[in-house]
Amino acid sequence: MSERILGLLETVPNPFAHVRVDSAWETLAIDVPSINDSAFRHCQRLVDDVRATRQSHGLLLSGLPGAGKTHMLSRLRRWLYGEQHGSFVYIYPVTTPDRFYRHVLYALAGDVLRQPPEDSGFGQMEIAIARHVMGDDRASLDAISGWWDDVRMKHQPGLLLFDFLRRSMEPFIEDLALNEAVVMVVIQFVARLHRAEARAWLLGRPVTEEQSAILGVSGTLDEETLAADALFTLARFLGDRSTLVLAFDQIEGLQVERGDTAAIMSWANGLADLLARTQNMAIVTCAQISYLNDLRAAVGEALYDGRIAERKASLAPLTPAEAATLVIRRLKRSDDLQVVRMAYRAWLSGTTTDDDFWPFKSAEIEAQSALPEISARRLLLVCRELFEARRASLIGAVRPGEPKPDGAGAPRERLVDVFERARAEENERVLDKIDEGVYIDGLMRVIDLARSKDFVASRSRLRDVDLSLDHQGRSIDLAVCHAEDMRSLAARLRRLLDRQRQNELRRLVIVRDQRLPIGTRAIATQGYLGDLQRAGAVLLHPSAEVYAALAAIRHLLADAAAGDLTVDGKEVPPEDLKTWLAERLPTCVGDLIDEVVSGTTPETGGDLERLQCALRESCIMELAAAAQSAQLPADWARVLAERNPNVIGRIEGAPELLFLHPEAMDRS
Repeated sequence: MSERILGLLETVPNPFAHVRVDSAWETLAIDVPSINDSAFRHCQRLVDDVRATRQSHGLLLSGLPGAGKTHMLSRLRRWLYGEQHGSFVYIYPVTTPDRFYRHVLYALAGDVLRQPPEDSGFGQMEIAIARHVMGDDRASLDAISGWWDDVRMKHQPGLLLFDFLRRSMEPFIEDLALNEAVVMVVIQFVARLHRAEARAWLLGRPVTEEQSAILGVSGTLDEETLAADALFTLARFLGDRSTLVLAFDQIEGLQVERGDTAAIMSWANGLADLLARTQNMAIVTCAQISYLNDLRAAVGEALYDGRIAERKASLAPLTPAEAATLVIRRLKRSDDLQVVRMAYRAWLSGTTTDDDFWPFKSAEIEAQSALPEISARRLLLVCRELFEARRASLIGAVRPGEPKPDGAGAPRERLVDVFERARAEENERVLDKIDEGVYIDGLMRVIDLARSKDFVASRSRLRDVDLSLDHQGRSIDLAVCHAEDMRSLAARLRRLLDRQRQNELRRLVIVRDQRLPIGTRAIATQGYLGDLQRAGAVLLHPSAEVYAALAAIRHLLADAAAGDLTVDGKEVPPEDLKTWLAERLPTCVGDLIDEVVSGTTPETGGDLERLQCALRESCIMELAAAAQSAQLPADWARVLAERNPNVIGRIEGAPELLFLHPEAMDRS
């Protein structure tokens, strides 16, 4: 083989490196329409039937791990948007049972306000508005584009466009029984007026009183009843002239353990409520085949057969022909590899070879596709390893003793690598809101990892209390309080104080992420918090590091439950992952558990919050001035900044400066 071909082969990216789809909003590397075409047509019929009958229905999409459930949802999303059959919302497992509507609202608002990957210039909400005002249920994207071009030419984005859309939408508010405040905020977003504030409010993220005043609303949607009202307003509006598809993925990830039915029942009841109260909603639920019996047992036959699995579709293992097509499509998609193929063919000068499968042999692919229940992911994983082995073999045969190309001799992937990568991704993620559910659900799952009868966590039945903990005979009530609207937070703290005074609570622990300081001007909130602490409550401020670690743990556990967690090409069973995590729990998470159990407040808690509040006014201050404003020694203020770099930054020099971390600054 010529040196030119070898040089090309060394640099070709592995065409099988990408083996999974993590979100239905991902752009697919390759989509072979013939694979799972029957299941896809079931989804299409669901959408068409809902639209024709104006009656909402559910469909259960099941398959083996790696069969392509999320891939199928992505295919459905592109069909819905490209041919204008409806709107699409992708929903990852709900964080906690009492946040169903807030979780679904967050997903729905985020998806209908985003620009789709296949960018036409219009999000799903803009398309829905155009359909209503045009009065055309079947308008094409070209017609909608022309309508918006005309509207924006006559009404400049901002107040002029807002006034036009407000007048145009007024008739639909009464006809569809819409929440007027929600509609007005949607219009502001679409008109490019107060866009950031509008998006945050619609997502259910707590906003300040000043931001509420800008939008012309009172309060936030960070309450379950308010979120439900906003959710049904958006659903009725989006579904009135189209079909609204909600896709619930990785439903197995709802359960902490097999006997835990609270989360799955809350989700099932919420799903039934959505179907009962809407006319044009199609709900697709994705689950592993192995989980179906557990799901039926957890929710009961009435909810399972009558709502969740009213219709069914399943993803089949690959046939030999489908496997061959998938491999060839992956190989031919790589332009770099095609250059190598051409050079290799010319070098062979007409010698017979397995052109379609090179550098593989057709017999290798046939052997894999003949395996029973071979999934797309399993085939791609095998091909990924086989490609690296074949590349190393071809190069090694010509250049014996030389170093292998990148990837050929690389260390095997380990579970610790997967976990650290997940934690790093969570650390780098830009958050619309610091989700209470990450702490509530995350702590439940971490405590479950201990597998100890002496330490048990369960979901509390008391309003405003999230978890009930029992540790070696000691009982603890835990409340995660992340409301950013001080009125909502004060109301919740007042209710907790009333319960504490009436002896309805055991030892109370309040958790509030350290990126959410309570300002000194929130007098009522500070007063209730002080009364609670004087009565024995403990206030904990976990760091961003703790939040990211818990989020990563939840994510990996959900992936493992869905059969989507692989390490070095091998699936990791949920029990193996739990055992591994129990032995290697991040120190920061262990420290939080210890603080919850011991009931001690870290020495930096209140001081850090005072320093944050001091920096809220200017965002950047001289260290001495910030310390004086927070009534702290300057040396201690410096230590607080060094210990909490995710919250407070420090610039050395003369003078020495402190500043709020961008994320903390955004929330202040």
